[in-house]
Amino acid sequence: MLIAAFGCLIALIALSGAAALRKAQEIQGEIAALYAAHREVESTLNQVRAELHVSGLYVRDYLLDPSHLTGEFYRGQLRDLRESMHRELKTLDRHFSPEDLGGLEQLRQRLDAYWESLEPLFEWTPRQKMALSYSFLRREVVPRRNAVLEMAAAVAVLSEASLQRQEEAIREQQRQFRDGLVKML
Repeated sequence: MLIAAFGCLIALIALSGAAALRKAQEIQGEIAALYAAHREVESTLNQVRAELHVSGLYVRDYLLDPSHLTGEFYRGQLRDLRESMHRELKTLDRHFSPEDLGGLEQLRQRLDAYWESLEPLFEWTPRQKMALSYSFLRREVVPRRNAVLEMAAAVAVLSEASLQRQEEAIREQQRQFRDGLVKML
């Protein structure tokens, strides 16, 4: 009887150890997934910022180019950048909670306004490009680009706040895990 009781005690210790190990692995997996998602958000926002700067270079190059034959090339490059940025913003949707999606939607709206502000450029004649390009860049393109960059920074702040909330939830799980282990002991 003593051997059976001792065997049950060993089995109970083994089962509780296995349960503790499984819970520790689950928490570790959540932490790894949390940081991977945060890295993806940061990487995507950095890519959006970089593509926004590249679009500004294309616009500047187009406005400085006296030829009227290069318009379609630049328009195509800008269209590709716009589509790429749209895809990148779609990937961000799955990383934000419903209450944080408003900031992402504002970023989308400001990006759309930026892209729409560029459309008239491709209707200009070479003479209009020479006469209007500087004031158009200062009045339309630069402020809209800056608004997009500010909104991207705001989205990064939302991402950071979301990360902190999730870290707090994981800390709470770890505390509960620790308390559970103490109770088992």
